[in-house]
Amino acid sequence: MILKSPRHATVRKATRHDARAIQTLMENNWAVHTRLMPPEIESRLRSCVGLLVEDDVTVRAFTLVEPQPPDAGLLLTLAIHDNSAIAPMLDLLLPAIERELCAQNLKFVMQIGPAQWLTDLLPAYGFFSESQIVTFEWRFQPLPTISPHPKLEIVPGHLAQLPALLALDKIAFGPTWRKPRTAFKDALGGAVSFNVGIIDGDIVAYEWCDMYGDHGHLTRLATHPKFQGQGVGAQMLHGAMKALIARGVRTITLNTQVDNLPSQRLYRRFGFTETPQIVDVMVKML
Repeated sequence: MILKSPRHATVRKATRHDARAIQTLMENNWAVHTRLMPPEIESRLRSCVGLLVEDDVTVRAFTLVEPQPPDAGLLLTLAIHDNSAIAPMLDLLLPAIERELCAQNLKFVMQIGPAQWLTDLLPAYGFFSESQIVTFEWRFQPLPTISPHPKLEIVPGHLAQLPALLALDKIAFGPTWRKPRTAFKDALGGAVSFNVGIIDGDIVAYEWCDMYGDHGHLTRLATHPKFQGQGVGAQMLHGAMKALIARGVRTITLNTQVDNLPSQRLYRRFGFTETPQIVDVMVKML
């Protein structure tokens, strides 16, 4: 039986004490969208907006949204119980999410991912498709020979470089794609590879990779616009892929906008191929 009217349901903030109930909800129901590995969710409750819908029977829905100052909130996870209709849960959760993000002076909320059951409903709540993302994949292709930039020095990233990295990220990416300070801090301490490119004492590029089992993911590759077209990005990518290969990865993936043709040419040069997976970036202004 699907409960269409959540008459007795309430929304509250989730805490780490709800971790078991959240895990059960996500493992046993089909309407689940998440950008996180299961162990990450509990730790993210400390830095993200986590909300539960519950009644006197069970937890009906859960969402986790990451504030990405200065502009965005990113929907990381949404899970809805099979016995609850999706739209009534969104009726409860989305206004609560918007209030939390507005209180932090953020400008929009966005959803990125292949959950069609969710994407189809979001326009009714004021979301629109801002752009699309395509996934590229590499499998056992030889890396191309590159010509090193004569001045580029590549060194491991560290926390002292955080202000410069945030400044570069703001220049290299539009508001939808910028990463928050907390994400950079976590990556500098825990990413499998995070290196910066320096020319004449200034940080002009960085690469950031994560690893899940034997799957590597290029989370971020950025080059200052003044140094694009000079082989800096290719050198950073070459180093990132070598680091992942040395750790035993069998596949490497990355995401980029469907209209970012210069980046796609670079990735194809390194043996990446486009996959059929294309997802909408859904945005709602607050």
